[in-house]
Amino acid sequence: MIEIVKEDLRIRAISLYQPFANNFYDGIKTIETRWHDTNIREDVLICSTKKPMIEPAGFGLCIVRLYNSRMLNPDDAKDACCDYVPGKWAWETDRLRRLDPILPVTGRQGWFYVTIPAGTRLVHVDDLHPDYNEAGVH
Repeated sequence: MIEIVKEDLRIRAISLYQPFANNFYDGIKTIETRWHDTNIREDVLICSTKKPMIEPAGFGLCIVRLYNSRMLNPDDAKDACCDYVPGKWAWETDRLRRLDPILPVTGRQGWFYVTIPAGTRLVHVDDLHPDYNEAGVH
């Protein structure tokens, strides 16, 4: 399914180092790991940092729903795209929607807000063939 943003959408965002932002975009990563819990339970924009310079760097890539936060466990390594580290938190996400086109973003540390312009396409990944990649991101 493709959804068109009808009016400018202000959304909470977080910047992730590459390749982790791309891993979310590709549907490989569904768990973000952090040293702290979060009470946020809403759609969030996944942005890529400008460093390291792994393309696309400095863009809002996709929206996911952050629906749970719990302690990380050893079985989470695959979905988190990292090794298990005791004491870390697992922020669980689902409902991946890719931005088309991806959006240049000036990232910040921690949570910040971004406005996704009206007319942006949100491509619901659950409905796609695995090779779909219209926005040009791996």
